[in-house]
Amino acid sequence: MTDLTRQESQVVALSGAVLATRHVAGLAHTAQVPAADLTQLLSTLFHFEPGSVIDVYGSIDNCAAALHETRQLLEFPGAPENRETLRYLFGAMYLEKKLSVDNGLSQVLRSRLQHAALQNNHFTDNIEQLVASVAAIYQDTLSTLPQRIHVTGNYQHLQDDRVAHRIRTLLLAAVRSLHLWRQCGGAKWRLLLQRSRYLETTIALQELSSIQTRD
Repeated sequence: MTDLTRQESQVVALSGAVLATRHVAGLAHTAQVPAADLTQLLSTLFHFEPGSVIDVYGSIDNCAAALHETRQLLEFPGAPENRETLRYLFGAMYLEKKLSVDNGLSQVLRSRLQHAALQNNHFTDNIEQLVASVAAIYQDTLSTLPQRIHVTGNYQHLQDDRVAHRIRTLLLAAVRSLHLWRQCGGAKWRLLLQRSRYLETTIALQELSSIQTRD
């Protein structure tokens, strides 16, 4: 399936951001993130001219984990395990909004990501090196904005460079997905006031994904 409605496209893009921020919270407390999710979220940063939202994520099937986390968040936004995710999600929304009106910073970010993609394609397939490069890009761009995202968790994990690189990479992936979300008409007020509609669409996309998987 490649033709999504506007609402479906919003949900897919939002789900990418939810999955990324969910794993930011997880990394801060456990230092762990599923390798498949990290790889997929990292790859979303290197689609510079996608024809559609789904092109960034590959397929609805690829969004299964993200849709699951989004459904949990929309159904139980007040649950303790969702509070940190929401805090990071709203923080990423702020960063995306600031980035969208700063053409100079946006151009630097895009250029740096393109360079990182070129290096990865031609010189290495080492994900650790790529994650470290993307983390440095985040530090040099989004971390320079006035309001930064303060990640809390296990102090020892947060002092680990490997964990810190992953957290910064996932925060950048969240901002990327939120940029797509906003391009499709997404907005914070819509998420807050139309939560039930977002939930219905999320469930419908989950069901579609399971049907395609069985086929």
